[in-house]
Amino acid sequence: MTLPVRIRLMLLENITCFTLKLDSSFFVSS
Repeated sequence: MTLPVRIRLMLLENITCFTLKLDSSFFVSS
């Protein structure tokens, strides 16, 4: 099952944005 490149890029961007938000909130709370 291979996803189109555009969808994979969108997923990758969403994942990186999500992790960055988690990292920033984690650093702020600690």
